[in-house]
Amino acid sequence: MEQAMNGSSRQDCKADRTLQPSEDVSARMPDLSSAPDHEAAGGPHSQQSQDHKFIDPSVWRIVGNPLVPPVHDGPLHDLGVAVKDLFAVQGFAIGAGNPKFLSEARIQKNHASAVRSLLEAGAHVVGIAQTDEFAYSLSGVNIHYGAAPNPSAPGRISGGSSSGPATAVSGGQAEIGLGTDTAGSIRVPAAYQGLWGIRTSTGRIQRDGVHPLSPSFDTVGILARDAHTLAIAAEQLMPEPDRAAPAGVKTDVLLDSCVDEDVRIAFSQWRSTALRNLHTHDCEIHDSTITANSGELAITHDMLDAWLTIFNTVRGYEAWKAHGGWVSNHWNDMDPQIASRFERDMHITAEDYENFCVTFADARAEIRNLLGNHLLLIPTVSCVAPLAGDSDESIQAIAHARAETMLLTTIAGIAGLPAVNIPIRTKAGLPCGACLIGPSGSDKGVIAAAEHLAKNV
Repeated sequence: MEQAMNGSSRQDCKADRTLQPSEDVSARMPDLSSAPDHEAAGGPHSQQSQDHKFIDPSVWRIVGNPLVPPVHDGPLHDLGVAVKDLFAVQGFAIGAGNPKFLSEARIQKNHASAVRSLLEAGAHVVGIAQTDEFAYSLSGVNIHYGAAPNPSAPGRISGGSSSGPATAVSGGQAEIGLGTDTAGSIRVPAAYQGLWGIRTSTGRIQRDGVHPLSPSFDTVGILARDAHTLAIAAEQLMPEPDRAAPAGVKTDVLLDSCVDEDVRIAFSQWRSTALRNLHTHDCEIHDSTITANSGELAITHDMLDAWLTIFNTVRGYEAWKAHGGWVSNHWNDMDPQIASRFERDMHITAEDYENFCVTFADARAEIRNLLGNHLLLIPTVSCVAPLAGDSDESIQAIAHARAETMLLTTIAGIAGLPAVNIPIRTKAGLPCGACLIGPSGSDKGVIAAAEHLAKNV
């Protein structure tokens, strides 16, 4: 694996104290003295090493050298994985970004299928990386462990909820980030940190051993610094052929109004160049030629608002169903902002949920019909990563970014479609993203098409 956090990235991600790499970072944090002894000691596979002298507890819960070795050699040989703390890793508990939850959690007897697939392909697990609390945020801020840094935009939030894996990959501590995406938890940190990332088609990758937020929308996602690594990791997690082959690229300039001016300028210029070059550089995906002139969609703001309402209701009911039993007895052990979301969710009735499930099915069909077998190219996020901080102004800016960005991320979430973040930058050099959404089951084709578009810009 590459030397961790060389140069400025090392300084950006440097922790406040030095920790041994096989030590459970959470064991040094408040309220975690009751963590299982064999986990606090590093688990069955952990080894002492000086490869990671500085372990930032806002990024990592526990690391090793490696934490879990590969099962055997394969296409991912020598590639390290940062596993989001929602996935089962044999010999360790799932913490879900909350220290009290971790202290009460059982040790996992088996790896999640996604973890096992990467290990069987030759990858090793560097460590278990932090998540926003219960994956119920897009900011990367966790009041229990700290705000994960953003090596690609120092002083700005990392994005979440796959914050730890994103920062680990961006900072050079891992080659692959294994995370989840419900409302944008792969795409947002990828855009904020200049990474490649994919939210896979809903149900394409098995979610056994993955702690849920909302089963209707939860999906496994991958982060990487380059498209090639993203593609080979995706192949190991999705070895079967794609079920669909994307055709042309559609756009929707009305969605440009959902983003800040600097992002709108960067995205529109990138889009114009990418599509113009697509005319002269053919892109063949699974015997299908990707064309640029496939027309405009007509997604209105009313449609976006309606889809977001459906999303919030269905996700909220399912989030309370998944976590309500524990949350009801631990309100004071949670971030007040996360607690307030669960407090809202607890009032969604079963009747409301059933009614919205009907409109959810209609909305999914509507989006899929609009897209057909085409790709849709839109901005990934509404703005660059907001400045980090706990002032009222910073908190409001982060909340505003979340609300506006979810209008964009909900499109793929509602429709259950694969969506790839292509890293681009504003005139000021700050990371943002272009998002390529494809038909359900076309995940690997979408990655290939995204790489082709990026190469020609």
